Amino acid sequence: MDQAYVQGLRDAKALLDEGIFTEQEFMLEKETLLKQHEERIADQQRQQAAGGGRGVGGYPPPLKPPPPPPVAAAFVAAPNCLPLP
Repeated sequence: MDQAYVQGLRDAKALLDEGIFTEQEFMLEKETLLKQHEERIADQQRQQAAGGGRGVGGYPPPLKPPPPPPVAAAFVAAPNCLPLP
């Protein structure tokens, strides 16, 4: 469960128990916390549906191999070489 949500509920309950929050303020705070929690879950689900930058099993996707060197560079003759007759 979302730690921010749980901690928010605990803090709101403590404020209610201390008499700082009325029952109505506590219920309003709970609704606000629940909406924020649901938004975070929806964001996580959207990221997972879009790939989220994670591969199989929650691990990052493998790195792409570097591109091969240009083929033309392998066939460049040294400047001191003479052409064959």
